[in-house]
Amino acid sequence: MAKEEDAADEETPEKKSKVGLIIGIVVGVLFLVGGTIAGIVFGPALLGEPPPASAEEGLADGEPLEPTQIVTSAFTPIVIDVRSHSGKVHHIKVGLSAELAEGVLEEEFRLVQPRGREAALTYLRTLTFEDITNPEMYSGIKDELAKRVVEAVGHNMAHRILLVDFVTQ
Repeated sequence: MAKEEDAADEETPEKKSKVGLIIGIVVGVLFLVGGTIAGIVFGPALLGEPPPASAEEGLADGEPLEPTQIVTSAFTPIVIDVRSHSGKVHHIKVGLSAELAEGVLEEEFRLVQPRGREAALTYLRTLTFEDITNPEMYSGIKDELAKRVVEAVGHNMAHRILLVDFVTQ
């Protein structure tokens, strides 16, 4: 009888369950769909904002676009007298150069350059010799000077103001 049972077992193989395969496919599809949705929802936030399509959009946000070709125009050096706390007069020479905005010709910029010089003079005259020679204040002075000059000449004219000379005596 034992031989008959062994022979019967060999003739009728046991059917394997396909539940594991079905669960694997369902889990794979869920991960695929979930990943796609997460990419659509979170992708733009992780990649950052795309740059504006035009210069007008960049200026509307308050940040002018980086020009494709950098054209600079140097200001005539600015020389001013400032006083120290003790009352002594010191001479300051400041050289500025402007990176012109996209499409602005140097001849056009020269027409508004006196506005920038006036803004620079007005700001620098408010500082003392100790302010100007303090290394900790240099970055703040440079940023404020650039901001005032760009506002004076117009954001549509100058992309950036560079401080190229800064000499105290």
